[in-house]
Amino acid sequence: MNRSVPSPANNALDYAVLGIRLLYLVVLGVGLVMLLSEPVSPSRPLNGVIAPFGLILGANLLILLLVSVKSLESYTVWGMVVADVLTVSMLAGWVGNSPLLTLLLLVTVLSVSLLRLPPLLGLLDGVLSLVAFVGGLALAQPNTPLAVELRLLALPLLAGALIGVGAGVLRFFVDQHFTIQHSKAITLAKDREVLLKAMRERTHAVNNMVQTLSSNLNYQRVLDAALAVGRLALYDESTSSFIGAVLLYRPEDRRLYIVNGVGMSRQDETRTVPGKTGIIGESLKLCEPVFSENVRGDEEVSSFFSFQRSRSVVVIPLRAGYDNYGVMIFASSVPNAFNEDYRDFLASIGIQTTLALQNAALYQNLMDDKERIVEVEEEARKKLARDLHDGPTQTIASIAMRMGAIRRMLEKSPERVPDELVRIEDMAKQTATEIRTMMFTLRPLALESQGLSAALQQLADKMDAIYDQKVTLRVSERAEQQMTTHQSGTTFYIIEEAVNNARKHAKASEIRVSVGNYEKLITIEIKDDGVGFDVSSVTEHYEDRTSLGMVNLYERAELIDGTLTIDSAPGNGTTISVVFPIVAQADRRDSTLPRKPNQNKAFRLSAIR
Repeated sequence: MNRSVPSPANNALDYAVLGIRLLYLVVLGVGLVMLLSEPVSPSRPLNGVIAPFGLILGANLLILLLVSVKSLESYTVWGMVVADVLTVSMLAGWVGNSPLLTLLLLVTVLSVSLLRLPPLLGLLDGVLSLVAFVGGLALAQPNTPLAVELRLLALPLLAGALIGVGAGVLRFFVDQHFTIQHSKAITLAKDREVLLKAMRERTHAVNNMVQTLSSNLNYQRVLDAALAVGRLALYDESTSSFIGAVLLYRPEDRRLYIVNGVGMSRQDETRTVPGKTGIIGESLKLCEPVFSENVRGDEEVSSFFSFQRSRSVVVIPLRAGYDNYGVMIFASSVPNAFNEDYRDFLASIGIQTTLALQNAALYQNLMDDKERIVEVEEEARKKLARDLHDGPTQTIASIAMRMGAIRRMLEKSPERVPDELVRIEDMAKQTATEIRTMMFTLRPLALESQGLSAALQQLADKMDAIYDQKVTLRVSERAEQQMTTHQSGTTFYIIEEAVNNARKHAKASEIRVSVGNYEKLITIEIKDDGVGFDVSSVTEHYEDRTSLGMVNLYERAELIDGTLTIDSAPGNGTTISVVFPIVAQADRRDSTLPRKPNQNKAFRLSAIR
């Protein structure tokens, strides 16, 4: 069935029309009762009254059945046409002599039906009803010429036709109204469905992204998840192109460089920007996402080849507290591609991404420290093995050989045995001293009980006693007091390593060690008057060598956030300098756990204010 209004509205209108029909059936019933209370007239016999009323009632009950049964609902309009034709034809003979009743009959029947019927079907209903009325009138009064009857009822028939046309016109406008409202309802329902689907997809994507950011310690996955957020800000992901990049500050020059990107060109991998002007600078200054359609007019953004053809862009600051770590840039070649209603959402994602990157950086630091601890332990074992091999092991082997020689001397030259025993005793004492020195360097108890100055003095005394190496000390009491336990221990091992290197390789007559302070810095200097060396030739590919002495110096300096420099030249001696900051009293933690910045070359997190 062809319907022009929504089914719920049709159904309600069907019952309304049926109610009006039943109302005038009640009126007819009242009239029938009044007729039955009067004596039967030969012109109007009783069966001529009850039969038409029964047919009319049956037709309307048919409409009730069609309206009530869903499978028959499509035949309701045709049932109304049949009911109208039957009603008008049955009652034509009763109202034919009265123009007023004729008018009321036609208006009542046709107006009610035309409010429900479609325009063309309503016109058919009106024509058939008029024909049925004329036919019923002719059958009911065969002795009266039909022309005379029609002449008397011309005016009511004309008025009824006009009212029917008016009802049809009204029905047309009602139909148009319901059609428009139906279309709007369908469009609204579709839009709502699309919106709900998009919201579900975005919610699912956000949940996945937040889960990744909150639980993942792999910085690369964190960056990938952060870039996936950019697509959520697009109005239409299916038609909008998307380019995204994460830029972080490079610690050495405080410029932004790309650490990860989507749709980015390889030409942009080495490009950097200061992050001071344009929408990048504005976003970092305002600490909130900034949207723009003028990409070509932005000097910093347009310096990246991948963004030059973009027509809309959003920049999100990566910020935690008062520190800026970088920005995320999302761009599209479609104008107005990003939804500015998501400003707060993108801002919160920027903060969440920053926290996730901080966690990833801390985790990377821990992994680096773990690897370094293993390397340090391995190097300590190698160093101990070398020292034992070069010192006590050789001496003990020499003692064993001399003991064999003494046995032969007892047989051939007994007078030489006492002198040889004295030499063996001296060698045994020297071996014991060397072993105690090794134990001292592994764990200087004086450092724990008496402090840095006492430990360094013991180191100098042992160098003089065992190796005849002169070491001069100058340690500032104030500098020693300003160090934490961790800084004091690391300082001792730096000096011990540097002094041993100078003793073994520099051939120096004197090694001078000084520890002082300057403003908020602690300064260490180890200087010798030895042969010196070419720093650049020695440090090149130094990590590939089996000995990690110089690497240990650099890494130990990093443990206390220090900077180590080596100044040397052949024939001019060597000077090793270390500078590290004094830890504020409120921030001191007397812990043996080192604190080391991230050294992963692929990812470093640096903040500016």
